[in-house]
Amino acid sequence: MQSKRPQEPSTRILRAEDFADPRLERGSGLEPVEFVVEINPRLTPYLFRLIPSSDSRWSEKPRFVGKFEISRIGDKHLLQTIDLIAVADVSDFTRTFCAEDFNFDGYLDFKVLSDHGAKWGSYQYWVFDPTSGKFITSELTEQLGEIKANTYVWNAESRTLQVGFLNLDQARIGETYRIEDTGLTLIGIEDRLKDCEGNFRKVKYKIIDGKRDGKDTLPLEPCQRIWEDIVDGESHNYEMRLEAGQHLRVEVYGDLDLVLALSGPDGKLLLVVEDLNESDEHGISWTPEVTGTYRLEVRPLKKKPVAGRYDISMQQLRPIAR
Repeated sequence: MQSKRPQEPSTRILRAEDFADPRLERGSGLEPVEFVVEINPRLTPYLFRLIPSSDSRWSEKPRFVGKFEISRIGDKHLLQTIDLIAVADVSDFTRTFCAEDFNFDGYLDFKVLSDHGAKWGSYQYWVFDPTSGKFITSELTEQLGEIKANTYVWNAESRTLQVGFLNLDQARIGETYRIEDTGLTLIGIEDRLKDCEGNFRKVKYKIIDGKRDGKDTLPLEPCQRIWEDIVDGESHNYEMRLEAGQHLRVEVYGDLDLVLALSGPDGKLLLVVEDLNESDEHGISWTPEVTGTYRLEVRPLKKKPVAGRYDISMQQLRPIAR
């Protein structure tokens, strides 16, 4: 049996731009708050009643933070109730609620903070389903929820999401995704790189067919660090220009078991390191006998259904002994 609402709120109707206004009244974060939202100009506005949990103690594990009670203005019956399970503080529940068209279909969706650190935040998302008139989760909302970023910029014209990461050293500092009905497609990345003299530069890449600028092989330069996602069946190739007698050291760290395979200028396999996570060295070392371009292949050791991320860096080349 559906519960009934005793009365309608006396509140203004909010649109997407209103949630970007820091002056929007959201309460203290510890008492229920109501928002009336225009999901679409052709639809009756929706009433969101956010009810925070009475237990506001901090927890490092996901727990019940509060619930959404959703109804239509003029309808005394609840349309939908959603429990929020999150790591974020209870007080963040009402203060981070935001309605926006995240999938660019002309209907407002909503999100709320799920977890955060000193330099990032992640959100839980629900998108509006015009058929049922309710808010649902999907592959897109699951993928959006996995992003941990410092800034989020949605662009309806290009149907993209650009996220920024607050990193001051060599690191990934930006990613651009195309929003599709089936989920997210990574189409661009931005890295901050550092040379051996400590000078930084920003480098942007287009992701074409899952590859940086569509290239099968990337150059790996001394003191440079590269971040990549990889799944079973993929292999990533890097090229390094080395002189005879010049010591090479490449280090790789990640959350997957990886294989490294080094080949010489003639294509001959020189060295293989398997199960990198079990290796004490977390990388590969080599002193070439001939000058030329060497290739390093990185691939997963075992089959794994989900993607993993690794970073690869080449140390400053050791001078040739005279």
